[in-house]
Amino acid sequence: MEVVMAEALAVRHGLKIAMEAGFTSLVLEMDNLYVYSKLKKARQENTILGSILHDIQVLASQCHSNSFSFVKREGNGVAHVLAKLSCNFEGLRVWLEEYPPEAHAAVMADLSASFD
Repeated sequence: MEVVMAEALAVRHGLKIAMEAGFTSLVLEMDNLYVYSKLKKARQENTILGSILHDIQVLASQCHSNSFSFVKREGNGVAHVLAKLSCNFEGLRVWLEEYPPEAHAAVMADLSASFD
């Protein structure tokens, strides 16, 4: 359950940051099938995880448009690289227009794949 909680907390946190930055049309991609399926079903559960998922649903509903998308880890290399890099940082890091040089190869691969 730790992985599921971490993914749900990351989705909620990322959603909050995106909204604070002024984004109102969002596609929330995740590689955890369990969290994705729970969000798609949108059924209220009386658990800590259920509360976090409910928070995500409420926040997402405040956007102009939103969708949840399941992407296998191999399909989102940038997120994987940034998650691994985050272990080396203290405090919050947000990249909106620039990204760490260590993620360059993954950014280029994701961009290339999106045009195929």
